[in-house]
Amino acid sequence: MAPTTVAKKAPSFLFVIQAKQGKIETKNGKTYLVLQHADVNHVIMFSDRPNRIVKTITGNDLQKLWKVGNDSFEKDPPNAVLSSAGQKAQIVILKGINVSKTTVEFPISISAGAHMVIGKLLVGSFFDVTITIDVADGTPGSWDCGAEYVVKQYVSGWGCVPYSKKEWEYHHGKGSQPQPD
Repeated sequence: MAPTTVAKKAPSFLFVIQAKQGKIETKNGKTYLVLQHADVNHVIMFSDRPNRIVKTITGNDLQKLWKVGNDSFEKDPPNAVLSSAGQKAQIVILKGINVSKTTVEFPISISAGAHMVIGKLLVGSFFDVTITIDVADGTPGSWDCGAEYVVKQYVSGWGCVPYSKKEWEYHHGKGSQPQPD
């Protein structure tokens, strides 16, 4: 049987943050989503089909990734679903991230479309928070690595390295091979 042909598209990642509690507050005319730093030390990072890669990173890692890539979250802020116990889910725009020793703050807004469909953001505290952040081309794995590379985390940051044969077959199927340009 011939090896399977694999598309050259590198995986894209989405991010999920779960926190025991959070709050939406307004400071100097801006709205912020504030979480406890301890809750954000376990950010789930997962890829879409067909790769289905799952990793965990810290809030500090997410802050570093915010500026990475041609279409980074910094250049094109991501949408996110903000849900919590007893509240309607909200679609928010995360306009940045600031990680301190005690908190992780996201300046946020909502689009006019979300405001019309879901309503305005409610300022105050909430519990059992889940934030699902959409993908941007600047996220690890959708860099210009190419499909034959995997994103790895190093002490100095993130980088693209070739898949080992074992990693490639795990993510793309036994016997499959990257196709040359």
